[in-house]
Amino acid sequence: GTALDPFGRTEERRMERGLIAEYEADIDRLQAALTPETRAVALARRSTRSGGPRSGGWSGG
Repeated sequence: GTALDPFGRTEERRMERGLIAEYEADIDRLQAALTPETRAVALARRSTRSGGPRSGGWSGG
């Protein structure tokens, strides 16, 4: 995200920066709704891995 990043203006990098804000909003929403019952779901989501859009590894849900 710096001026020295030659790939910083690519569509993929812009998308990545947007996903950071989306992820943080998701975490805030999960924390606000966290109960003993939803804790297991939140922990499962936390451990979901993704390889990115090119590998077909996006984990929705």
